This record gives sequence, structure tokens and C-alpha cells, in this order.
Amino acid sequence: MATNTFSQAVLRGLGAHGLSEAEICRLAELSKSMFNLIVAGKKELAAGAMAKIEGKMGLTGGELAAQACEPGGGPLTKLMRGWAKVRDAAAATDTAAKRS
Repeated sequence: MATNTFSQAVLRGLGAHGLSEAEICRLAELSKSMFNLIVAGKKELAAGAMAKIEGKMGLTGGELAAQACEPGGGPLTKLMRGWAKVRDAAAATDTAAKRS
């Protein structure tokens, strides 16, 4: 499958982690028809589905997409890992500030 959209790359990244189509649908709570539309590039993953994927996988959509585009790693993968660390640090700071 050619990767033309971000959502397609995320799905390919999930597949690279060994998840089957059925497992991806359960993980993201997607119907089979929505999965097929995303694979065809006609729809994108909704924010809620992306949040479920990221929460359950422990990786950002960017990290999953990068892994699909660069199976052996590379500059995009490195950049997305760095961005995920920045995001996690910002979220931790925000959570700590809200508790104060």
C-alpha cells in the first residue's frame, strides 16, 4: 500500500508493530468500512481514534507514521521521537501546574 496520507502511514506503523487489521480496528474503535476508507485515502483518522491509538500504543501518531516511512529508522523517526519527548515534558509540566 502506498502511503499518501498521515492516517495511512499511522495504520502502516501499527501493522509494522504486528497488529492485524482486526486488531487495529479494535484498538482505534474503527468499523471495517471506515478502516477501508482510511486505507484508500478517502478518510482520515478522527482525533478520538488517534488518541486511543496513541494511548494504547504509547507512541504518537507521528512516531508510528515515521516507523512506517522509515522501517530501519532515520531522520524523521529521530525527529518524531524528539517531538514526543517534548510533548510529554510539556504535558507533565501542565499537569504539575494544574495541581498547584
